[in-house]
Amino acid sequence: MKNLFKPILFLSISSFLLISCTKEEDPKPTGPTYKNLVSYEANIMGGQTNSTLGSFYSISEDSVYFKAGADLNPEKIDFIYYFGLTSGDSSVITAPSDPVFNLPSDQTPFTSVKSWTVKNNTNFLKLSLSSNTFVAMKNDSLLGTELDSNVVATKITKLKIGDIVGFKTAAGKLGAYQVKAINNTNGLVRSITVDVKVQE
Repeated sequence: MKNLFKPILFLSISSFLLISCTKEEDPKPTGPTYKNLVSYEANIMGGQTNSTLGSFYSISEDSVYFKAGADLNPEKIDFIYYFGLTSGDSSVITAPSDPVFNLPSDQTPFTSVKSWTVKNNTNFLKLSLSSNTFVAMKNDSLLGTELDSNVVATKITKLKIGDIVGFKTAAGKLGAYQVKAINNTNGLVRSITVDVKVQE
Protein backbone atom coordinates (compact mmCIF):
# COMPACT_ATOMS: atom_id res chain seq x y z
CA MET A 1 0.00 0.00 0.00
CA LYS A 2 2.85 2.33 0.87
CA ASN A 3 4.48 1.65 -2.50
CA LEU A 4 1.27 2.58 -4.34
CA PHE A 5 0.82 5.79 -2.34
CA LYS A 6 4.22 7.24 -3.37
CA PRO A 7 3.59 7.22 -7.17
CA ILE A 8 0.13 8.74 -6.67
CA LEU A 9 1.57 11.50 -4.47
CA PHE A 10 4.32 12.16 -7.02
CA LEU A 11 1.80 12.43 -9.88
CA SER A 12 -0.41 14.77 -7.87
CA ILE A 13 2.47 17.12 -7.03
CA SER A 14 3.73 17.06 -10.62
CA SER A 15 0.28 17.93 -11.98
CA PHE A 16 -0.07 20.79 -9.51
CA LEU A 17 3.34 22.21 -10.46
CA LEU A 18 2.58 21.89 -14.19
CA ILE A 19 -0.76 23.71 -13.85
CA SER A 20 0.83 26.39 -11.67
CA CYS A 21 3.63 27.01 -14.17
CA THR A 22 1.19 27.12 -17.08
CA LYS A 23 -0.96 29.72 -15.32
CA GLU A 24 2.04 31.89 -14.53
CA GLU A 25 3.18 31.80 -18.14
CA ASP A 26 -0.23 32.81 -19.58
CA PRO A 27 -0.12 36.41 -20.85
CA LYS A 28 -2.15 38.82 -18.74
CA PRO A 29 -5.09 40.41 -20.60
CA THR A 30 -4.58 44.10 -21.36
CA GLY A 31 -7.24 46.80 -21.66
CA PRO A 32 -7.48 49.59 -24.22
CA THR A 33 -4.73 52.20 -24.30
CA TYR A 34 -5.92 55.77 -23.92
CA LYS A 35 -4.14 58.97 -24.92
CA ASN A 36 -3.77 61.82 -22.46
CA LEU A 37 -5.50 65.12 -23.15
CA VAL A 38 -3.89 68.55 -23.08
CA SER A 39 -6.11 71.35 -21.75
CA TYR A 40 -6.20 74.88 -23.18
CA GLU A 41 -8.34 77.28 -21.16
CA ALA A 42 -10.26 80.39 -22.16
CA ASN A 43 -9.52 80.75 -25.85
CA ILE A 44 -11.43 83.83 -27.02
CA MET A 45 -12.33 84.24 -30.69
CA GLY A 46 -14.06 87.26 -32.18
CA GLY A 47 -16.84 87.38 -34.75
CA GLN A 48 -16.15 88.37 -38.34
CA THR A 49 -16.52 92.11 -37.69
CA ASN A 50 -14.67 92.19 -34.36
CA SER A 51 -11.48 94.17 -34.96
CA THR A 52 -9.85 93.45 -31.59
CA LEU A 53 -10.10 89.63 -31.49
CA GLY A 54 -9.07 87.14 -34.17
CA SER A 55 -11.56 84.59 -35.51
CA PHE A 56 -9.18 81.77 -36.51
CA TYR A 57 -7.94 79.16 -34.04
CA SER A 58 -4.94 76.82 -34.34
CA ILE A 59 -5.12 73.79 -32.05
CA SER A 60 -1.49 72.78 -32.58
CA GLU A 61 -0.31 76.19 -31.42
CA ASP A 62 -3.21 77.07 -29.09
CA SER A 63 -3.25 80.43 -30.87
CA VAL A 64 -5.92 82.74 -32.24
CA TYR A 65 -5.12 84.40 -35.57
CA PHE A 66 -6.49 87.50 -37.20
CA LYS A 67 -7.52 87.21 -40.84
CA ALA A 68 -4.18 88.47 -42.22
CA GLY A 69 -2.19 85.91 -40.23
CA ALA A 70 -4.61 83.11 -41.08
CA ASP A 71 -4.33 83.91 -44.79
CA LEU A 72 -0.56 83.40 -44.50
CA ASN A 73 -0.86 80.20 -42.42
CA PRO A 74 -4.02 78.38 -43.54
CA GLU A 75 -2.54 74.96 -42.80
CA LYS A 76 -2.49 75.84 -39.07
CA ILE A 77 -6.16 76.82 -38.78
CA ASP A 78 -8.62 74.25 -37.35
CA PHE A 79 -11.59 76.39 -36.20
CA ILE A 80 -13.18 79.57 -37.51
CA TYR A 81 -15.74 81.49 -35.46
CA TYR A 82 -18.42 83.65 -37.03
CA PHE A 83 -21.89 84.97 -36.31
CA GLY A 84 -24.38 83.70 -38.91
CA LEU A 85 -26.53 86.69 -39.70
CA THR A 86 -28.01 85.59 -43.02
CA SER A 87 -28.81 82.00 -42.10
CA GLY A 88 -29.87 82.68 -38.50
CA ASP A 89 -27.25 80.25 -37.25
CA SER A 90 -26.05 82.78 -34.62
CA SER A 91 -22.78 81.64 -32.96
CA VAL A 92 -20.97 79.16 -35.20
CA ILE A 93 -17.64 77.33 -34.96
CA THR A 94 -16.75 75.79 -38.28
CA ALA A 95 -13.98 74.07 -40.19
CA PRO A 96 -12.15 76.01 -42.92
CA SER A 97 -13.42 73.32 -45.32
CA ASP A 98 -17.10 74.14 -44.68
CA PRO A 99 -19.04 75.14 -47.86
CA VAL A 100 -20.16 78.42 -46.26
CA PHE A 101 -16.85 79.94 -47.32
CA ASN A 102 -17.72 79.29 -50.95
CA LEU A 103 -20.53 81.83 -50.52
CA PRO A 104 -18.70 85.13 -50.08
CA SER A 105 -21.95 87.10 -49.84
CA ASP A 106 -22.75 85.30 -46.57
CA GLN A 107 -19.38 85.82 -44.88
CA THR A 108 -17.96 88.87 -46.65
CA PRO A 109 -15.04 89.49 -44.25
CA PHE A 110 -13.84 85.93 -44.80
CA THR A 111 -13.86 85.82 -48.61
CA SER A 112 -10.17 84.91 -48.70
CA VAL A 113 -10.84 81.51 -47.08
CA LYS A 114 -12.32 80.38 -50.40
CA SER A 115 -8.90 80.61 -52.06
CA TRP A 116 -6.80 79.08 -49.26
CA THR A 117 -4.47 76.39 -50.59
CA VAL A 118 -5.14 74.31 -47.45
CA LYS A 119 -8.60 74.18 -45.85
CA ASN A 120 -8.45 71.84 -42.88
CA ASN A 121 -11.41 69.49 -42.59
CA THR A 122 -12.12 69.52 -38.87
CA ASN A 123 -15.26 67.53 -38.02
CA PHE A 124 -17.57 68.20 -35.07
CA LEU A 125 -20.21 66.43 -32.98
CA LYS A 126 -22.22 67.91 -30.09
CA LEU A 127 -21.74 65.68 -27.03
CA SER A 128 -24.10 64.94 -24.14
CA LEU A 129 -21.45 65.34 -21.44
CA SER A 130 -21.87 67.35 -18.27
CA SER A 131 -19.58 70.25 -17.53
CA ASN A 132 -18.12 68.35 -14.57
CA THR A 133 -17.36 65.35 -16.77
CA PHE A 134 -15.64 67.58 -19.33
CA VAL A 135 -13.52 69.26 -16.65
CA ALA A 136 -12.54 65.90 -15.16
CA MET A 137 -11.47 64.32 -18.48
CA LYS A 138 -7.77 63.45 -18.41
CA ASN A 139 -7.68 61.06 -21.38
CA ASP A 140 -9.65 60.30 -24.54
CA SER A 141 -11.59 57.31 -23.15
CA LEU A 142 -14.93 59.14 -23.56
CA LEU A 143 -14.11 60.45 -27.03
CA GLY A 144 -12.60 57.59 -29.02
CA THR A 145 -15.53 55.41 -30.09
CA GLU A 146 -18.09 58.16 -30.51
CA LEU A 147 -15.93 60.55 -32.51
CA ASP A 148 -14.27 57.91 -34.68
CA SER A 149 -17.62 56.67 -35.97
CA ASN A 150 -20.05 59.60 -35.77
CA VAL A 151 -18.15 62.83 -36.28
CA VAL A 152 -18.96 64.18 -39.74
CA ALA A 153 -20.30 67.75 -39.44
CA THR A 154 -18.01 70.58 -40.56
CA LYS A 155 -19.68 73.12 -38.27
CA ILE A 156 -21.89 73.46 -35.21
CA THR A 157 -24.44 76.29 -35.26
CA LYS A 158 -26.52 78.03 -32.59
CA LEU A 159 -23.88 77.42 -29.93
CA LYS A 160 -24.90 78.19 -26.36
CA ILE A 161 -23.02 78.58 -23.08
CA GLY A 162 -22.41 75.12 -21.64
CA ASP A 163 -22.41 73.28 -24.97
CA ILE A 164 -19.72 70.61 -25.27
CA VAL A 165 -18.61 69.71 -28.78
CA GLY A 166 -16.27 66.90 -29.77
CA PHE A 167 -14.00 67.27 -32.76
CA LYS A 168 -11.56 65.40 -34.95
CA THR A 169 -8.90 67.46 -36.71
CA ALA A 170 -7.62 66.95 -40.24
CA ALA A 171 -4.47 65.54 -38.59
CA GLY A 172 -6.62 62.90 -36.84
CA LYS A 173 -6.45 64.28 -33.30
CA LEU A 174 -9.52 63.92 -31.12
CA GLY A 175 -10.67 66.52 -28.65
CA ALA A 176 -13.57 68.56 -27.32
CA TYR A 177 -14.38 72.15 -26.42
CA GLN A 178 -16.81 73.64 -23.92
CA VAL A 179 -18.45 77.02 -24.54
CA LYS A 180 -17.75 79.21 -21.51
CA ALA A 181 -19.06 82.58 -22.68
CA ILE A 182 -20.71 84.27 -25.67
CA ASN A 183 -21.01 87.97 -26.35
CA ASN A 184 -23.52 88.74 -29.07
CA THR A 185 -24.49 92.31 -28.24
CA ASN A 186 -23.29 93.80 -31.53
CA GLY A 187 -21.05 92.99 -34.46
CA LEU A 188 -18.03 94.97 -33.24
CA VAL A 189 -17.67 93.02 -30.00
CA ARG A 190 -19.13 89.61 -30.79
CA SER A 191 -16.97 86.83 -29.35
CA ILE A 192 -16.97 83.30 -27.99
CA THR A 193 -14.86 81.84 -25.18
CA VAL A 194 -14.09 78.12 -25.16
CA ASP A 195 -12.04 75.67 -23.13
CA VAL A 196 -10.34 73.08 -25.34
CA LYS A 197 -9.04 69.57 -24.61
CA VAL A 198 -7.13 67.63 -27.27
CA GLN A 199 -4.99 64.50 -27.52
CA GLU A 200 -1.30 65.01 -26.82
